[in-house]
Amino acid sequence: MQESGSLAEATDAYRRTLVLAPDDAEANYNLGILLLKQTQLSAASEAFRRAIALKPNYPEALSNLAAVLQEQDDFSSASELLHRALALHPELPEAHSNLGGNLWRHGNLTAALESCRRAIVLKPSLAEAHSNLGHILSDQGNLPGALDCYDHALALKPDSLAVATPGTNPWKRGDLLQAFHSSPQNAGAAESATAAYRRALALKSDSAEILYYVGLAHLLRGDFATGWQNYEYRWHTPVLRKSNRNFLQPLWRGEPLEGARILLHAEQGIGDTLQFARYIPLVAARNASVIFEVQPELLSLFAGIEGASRVIARGSPLPAFELHSPLISLPLAFRTNLATIPANIPYLRANPATVQKFSQQFQGDRLRVGLVWSGNPQHVRDPQRSLMLAQLQALTEVHGATFYSLQKGPAAAQILDMPLEMNLIDLAPQLTDFADTAAVIANLDLVISVDTAVAHLAGALGKPAWILLTHAPDWRWLLDREDSPWYPTARLFRQPAPGDWSSVIAHAANELKQLAFIPLQAKHSTSREGLIA
Repeated sequence: MQESGSLAEATDAYRRTLVLAPDDAEANYNLGILLLKQTQLSAASEAFRRAIALKPNYPEALSNLAAVLQEQDDFSSASELLHRALALHPELPEAHSNLGGNLWRHGNLTAALESCRRAIVLKPSLAEAHSNLGHILSDQGNLPGALDCYDHALALKPDSLAVATPGTNPWKRGDLLQAFHSSPQNAGAAESATAAYRRALALKSDSAEILYYVGLAHLLRGDFATGWQNYEYRWHTPVLRKSNRNFLQPLWRGEPLEGARILLHAEQGIGDTLQFARYIPLVAARNASVIFEVQPELLSLFAGIEGASRVIARGSPLPAFELHSPLISLPLAFRTNLATIPANIPYLRANPATVQKFSQQFQGDRLRVGLVWSGNPQHVRDPQRSLMLAQLQALTEVHGATFYSLQKGPAAAQILDMPLEMNLIDLAPQLTDFADTAAVIANLDLVISVDTAVAHLAGALGKPAWILLTHAPDWRWLLDREDSPWYPTARLFRQPAPGDWSSVIAHAANELKQLAFIPLQAKHSTSREGLIA
């Protein structure tokens, strides 16, 4: 009956069997498989647990229960079950594949790669193993390899939603195809990406998660009308659903405010808060009293931002309010398109006293350049977007410029091992929060950064910023352009091919040489920022 494709009928048949024989471990296991195929996760979990209770040494049931727990974000329990399954059956391909997916979610790409390849050796027809391998290769920057894996998985299992929209990776098959749109040899990638999403939606038309990823593709292409609408499905994704605040107060969607108190709250990373804080004055102009909740690291920076009647740190008690909005829902409320992006730069300003305090460390006429080479290591795409300090050596060899590290976090320790000839002054130990970083940036001529919060900070301050981007960029940087409508003083340096940072660094170094060799009298008589921007 399973082969007939009628999952519902097969499920009913196994349930009838279990009424007569509730202690049949195999029947409980098969029922769990059917329920898992129908994404009835809680019921599938119960069925697998009954099978394991009846037959404790049941590796297939352990492996599939782990797959359910992974979908429920219980990766720790899933990992324990998978190791139990492999101890019982070391050659179980599904367990190796599931373990690879689990390790990938924890960022252990090397071990994940080994597990998935082992699964494929044991069972080349296991579509899920090819799909999991695609996630790993994507995170390693091997986009062509990832696409090959996804295509192989689809060929093996064309009617499976799991391989049509692989895993929880934000760069699913459609997104990878979309990322290739900027390459001449992949001119049809946008159409292929759209087809991939349509195929996924044909399999599960009510999938909010798929609609969210469709939205990302539209945003990347600058189609904001569809993009912002679909971006509202983000709360249904495994990465973001835990961030949904679920306030009792209604979500503001752009209707008249009539003096209402509205809570605008940061929802994702610090860079997102810096980028979308530009909407606060617009909300206040709608006759609203704006309460702005930010990450604690940003509290001092935003203390005097225009339009906010009160700024509080996330985690503090909330005052009374009638409406709320996550920051990245504001573009939809204002019906933002490419031509109407609020770009009244600067919309952030450093504290003058703090700027003066740091100014004593900057002397002479050499070009002053801030560097940031790594982002938040917890970010899902950090392996692609971050660099090692050593990769920037060609930049720091440019004569006529002095370089200052603004790097915080674990990557800052790389300074301890940098070559002695690197021209880099470490300011990070003096930066207690983003208000300090803003004051330092105010003393600089240029910031060169990977796609991380400091790039947004420099742009919001109106400081020239050169942003180093991967071949498959985040949606906000769009495609096929060197400028950004979000930050008029920004310039984008894109990888010409996946993983090709050397070309990006060489391009930036050559451009920097042109600036650093501007005659001193020109530097004195002309704004450096005008020259750089």
